[in-house]
Amino acid sequence: MNISIYLRCLLIAMLLCAGSTYAQTTGASAGSDKPVPTPKIAKKIFDAWYTQYNIEKFKGFWDRAEMMEIVLDAYEVTGDKAYLKKFDAMYLNFIEQHTGDWMYNKFNDDIAWIAIACVRAYAHTGNKAYLEKSKDQFDKMYARAFTNKYGGGLNWFETKTSKNACIQGPAIVASCYLAQATGDQTYYDKAIALYSWSKVYLFNQETGKVNDNIDLDKKTGLIKIGTWSSTYNQGTFLGAAVMLHKYTGEANYLQDAERIAKYIREDMYKGQVMNNEDGGNDLPGFKGIFMRYARLYTLETKKTDLVDWLLLNARVAFENRNKLDLIQTKWGTKTPDEKPASAFGVSTAVSLMMNTLPLVK
Repeated sequence: MNISIYLRCLLIAMLLCAGSTYAQTTGASAGSDKPVPTPKIAKKIFDAWYTQYNIEKFKGFWDRAEMMEIVLDAYEVTGDKAYLKKFDAMYLNFIEQHTGDWMYNKFNDDIAWIAIACVRAYAHTGNKAYLEKSKDQFDKMYARAFTNKYGGGLNWFETKTSKNACIQGPAIVASCYLAQATGDQTYYDKAIALYSWSKVYLFNQETGKVNDNIDLDKKTGLIKIGTWSSTYNQGTFLGAAVMLHKYTGEANYLQDAERIAKYIREDMYKGQVMNNEDGGNDLPGFKGIFMRYARLYTLETKKTDLVDWLLLNARVAFENRNKLDLIQTKWGTKTPDEKPASAFGVSTAVSLMMNTLPLVK
């Protein structure tokens, strides 16, 4: 064979191989123009997850609360009241597992997550029991979690000294929802105070990066910052910024939201598919939380800067489902045909499909 022809053929083969690898993580694959998700696709992925993991009776606390929120997401985007019945059943099982008072749980963020789920359920059902439970448990959590140490903010875990983004963000969101549900403006006061404190210690308003936590360095006596960033913290602060912009009309909140969105899309993922956060028990569920607030950001602000990227993630994740219609939390990687171990991890793609459903062009 002529060596130049051989080299050209070799180059073409290498490019085709590289293109296949690139497609796995960016969505530049066959069928990438498919309208994903559709209502039929979203329901298929939801039903596969909900049924095969027996989500109605799933045992857990904060992960269960977040999967309850996915059920509410499904109702919000479809209007199908069957999802509200599913929520009712999950809530009753939650009470059966954890009793009616959750203060035995020392993780303050856990209380915030379930408080959000309950107040959102009240907004859709009018069931005052949900509102009363959300308010009661949130108020108790806030009273024990708030201290003036480091100038304010909420403790992440009782007896520990760190103040983490994973409690500030959902507490701000919960406060906004409770203000809307009760008409009590002091909840907005709490939300604004926590947000302002977070901008000093946790949030880089120039870049949109949300740092994980602050704590006291025992050697120096100075505050040290844990700089790791995650999808769920970016998500709750995105939601917090949008909700406070809607309440106050102040442009700085909208500017923050735009930068938070840009940071996760460009700095964390370079505009490619979210193909990580798969280790441990908690991490696999993070992206599902982000998706909820990405939808809120897009619909409330009419901003379209996340839309193409979110739909890319949905398209690739769906193409990577297994034969059981389950999708692991690494959306850019083919899901093995055996049932993934983490129901929480699989829930992220359910959230992805439901929360991008209103964004399909």
